[in-house]
Amino acid sequence: MLSKNKQTSNKFIGVWISEEIHNQLVLYTIANNENKSNLVRFALEEWVGKNIVSRDELIYEILNRLQKQLEIAKIMDPTVTVDQFKEGILNELLKKGLNKIIAKSITDNIG
Repeated sequence: MLSKNKQTSNKFIGVWISEEIHNQLVLYTIANNENKSNLVRFALEEWVGKNIVSRDELIYEILNRLQKQLEIAKIMDPTVTVDQFKEGILNELLKKGLNKIIAKSITDNIG
């Protein structure tokens, strides 16, 4: 679930984790006088920092996959237009919480 924090440009994501991981997280936060949000945020920021795939590379991979999906869609239903496909993809990307500018730049490069 994504929702915009009213005070900053941060986003909230909800995630289900196993009870075992949850208990370990709670024990760690109590032992270190830390809160769960900061610990998870730090872990994600560290992961992003170590992630060697750039935003452009990820977008390129997405575009390759979407191009293949478009080709399949045209075979399955020859009446499907590129614009219809793009509109569906744009809606899907926005529904997943992607920034509108980034989503639009992806769909603009399909076809």
